[in-house]
Amino acid sequence: MHVEKLEKMTKPQDIKKLAQTVEFELEKKKLEKLKNHEFLNQERNLLINRHNQILLNKLVDISHGKWVRA
Repeated sequence: MHVEKLEKMTKPQDIKKLAQTVEFELEKKKLEKLKNHEFLNQERNLLINRHNQILLNKLVDISHGKWVRA
């Protein structure tokens, strides 16, 4: 009975293959997370640049006297 259970257990080669698969999946997830983080940073920078452009346009208008109070 003990011998049968030993034969059913995974072989060292199977364990190495499984470990390589797990390492590959972890690396893949890490790269996906990094890409997602970079994308979010780019989106945030675009939004900040858009708001800065609006503020700059308002400052230019003010300097040209378009925002005169009555």
